[in-house]
Amino acid sequence: MDENKELLDQELDHSEAKEGTAEALPEAPVVDLTPEPTMPDDISGEYHPKEEERTDVLFKPVEYVDDSSHSIDEELEKVRKSYAKKLTSASAVNIVSMVLLVLALVSVILTSFLNQDEGMAWLTWTVFGIAMAIILASFGLSTVLTRRSRKTNVEYLGKYQEVLSGYIAQKLDVQEPIFSVEALIPNEEVIQAHYFKTIMDTRSRCVLKGERKGRPFLTGELYILIPEIGLDHAIERPTKDYTLEGEEYHPEQDQTLTSTQEIPGDDMTVVDHDLAAEIHGAQKERKDRRLDPTSETTRTGFFGRYYSYRMRVDSKESFLLSYIGKRGECVLPDYVDSYVSCHIPGLRRDIICYLADPQSSSKFFTPDTIALLNDIHLDSTIHSLFLSVNSYGSKIGMNLSDEVMELPLKNSVHEGAIDDFVDLSRKAFAFLDAIEPTCSLLSEEEGRAAEEVPLDESLPSEAATSAANAPANEEAQTHEEDR
Repeated sequence: MDENKELLDQELDHSEAKEGTAEALPEAPVVDLTPEPTMPDDISGEYHPKEEERTDVLFKPVEYVDDSSHSIDEELEKVRKSYAKKLTSASAVNIVSMVLLVLALVSVILTSFLNQDEGMAWLTWTVFGIAMAIILASFGLSTVLTRRSRKTNVEYLGKYQEVLSGYIAQKLDVQEPIFSVEALIPNEEVIQAHYFKTIMDTRSRCVLKGERKGRPFLTGELYILIPEIGLDHAIERPTKDYTLEGEEYHPEQDQTLTSTQEIPGDDMTVVDHDLAAEIHGAQKERKDRRLDPTSETTRTGFFGRYYSYRMRVDSKESFLLSYIGKRGECVLPDYVDSYVSCHIPGLRRDIICYLADPQSSSKFFTPDTIALLNDIHLDSTIHSLFLSVNSYGSKIGMNLSDEVMELPLKNSVHEGAIDDFVDLSRKAFAFLDAIEPTCSLLSEEEGRAAEEVPLDESLPSEAATSAANAPANEEAQTHEEDR
């Protein structure tokens, strides 16, 4: 790539010398210098970052330890109540100052209109002076309270996420966990999932790092912005499936019910949950910020919890599993040109399996590992899920509901939502642990380093970029403010 860049620079210099400096050269077209992939999981997509990665963030050890004396919901509720009092009191004082501000303005207006006696002009000026003092004091108090509220909000977010991160670390057996509310998930960690071919932008926060089974571990909250896509197209299944032997699969081949035949996608977990929601009158207006069901398109590819685990396999053994969620709650991968969609006997039909080389990866799908995958169910908390394993490492992504992603303030922590996604996380890592003995594992020296990922950060001309990405930038900003 460096040689190509040098050749391009030399050509541009030669062109400038030939044309002279009197006439401005036209803007050079965008040149994609990314090399063609030579291995199935090579990176050659596009990424347009808009958020600079911070290098000055401070990670601190996670102090929270789950002693099982209280549930995670009770622990988080305790944190919420302690900060809710501070924020509520500040809000009450702010409201009082605004009321005084309004009264001061009204008193000035009334005095100016009602007091027409020149002998009583002093009264008008007195009222005006008092009103100005109240107005200035209200503005000053409001400014101070706003700053304090923001600081308190940041402290609340940090404490809340530290408790949550400590709980996740303990349940997933993460050693020496460290946490930072301001840290971002590195761009390379997102791209290495090999899920989206084009990523317009990412937003992340609250990163937890550590080691699991001696391998680097990272998790955090992540939002991925992609080019606009139709909701129907987002969950469209591959047109062709292949067998693990590499032959085209025909569904009519399965005529009888056997112990290895796939299980229907509408599992009883989802049915039972929907029924319970109706019985308890829990149906409410959906306020999901990620994928708007009333819209026919979306730019949100992912919004939830993201895991990166440095368990690497040989490139030919790369695979990607995607659990299909409901329309408006799921976007399937589009970065699978070098993969094939495979039919795995016994695997549920709502789980799509993409393999780089079916014969090399078939060893991962035994009756025991398939049972682990079938035990992962989507519900109202986990909207969709993917699991990607390649020579860069293993990535797990869970699109989560508002009950998990939002920072509760006025309302209590949604009971059971945290345990739902943590339990699913344990099941996903149980699958990785189960296939580990059969993987052609790569060491840190043999595996690809993060910096080896070629990022195509080239953008079109400034005018074209602004016009094309205006809706995307606005949506990304809206998501960031909501969070």
